[in-house]
Amino acid sequence: MTQTTSIEIELECGGYSAGHPWYYLLGGTVPTLKQIRAYAQKFEKRGYRVEEIDTAHRLPEPKRTAALSKIRADIMEGLRGDISGFRRAARNLTEYRKKHQPEASPRICDGVHVAISLKFSHLLNDFIHLQKLDSIPSQLDLF
Repeated sequence: MTQTTSIEIELECGGYSAGHPWYYLLGGTVPTLKQIRAYAQKFEKRGYRVEEIDTAHRLPEPKRTAALSKIRADIMEGLRGDISGFRRAARNLTEYRKKHQPEASPRICDGVHVAISLKFSHLLNDFIHLQKLDSIPSQLDLF
């Protein structure tokens, strides 16, 4: 018997994950930031900045710490913007759902579905990158 976590239940709908527009078209719930962060743990050591992070990690000190700090600052800045955009997309989806009845057999998703799925993916990548940075020992741990 396979146990399914609440995160998997919440982030899958009609065979689609929350990173796909059809998840929202088919009535999938908008995930919380905590759920997205927990979902990111399934994607261990991946993400489009992993090579940049690994390269910075291999630098000699103090360049290593400076490079990793800059990467973290960039990711945190992006995260703040992505959180704002995700909340805006969630509000737009809520308004859309109030005005439009779900179709029995939908054929195409609207921009609101694409927007929130893209923001979900941006947040997922942000959390994956922060997870990768958190897994790297700090300068104090090295000595």
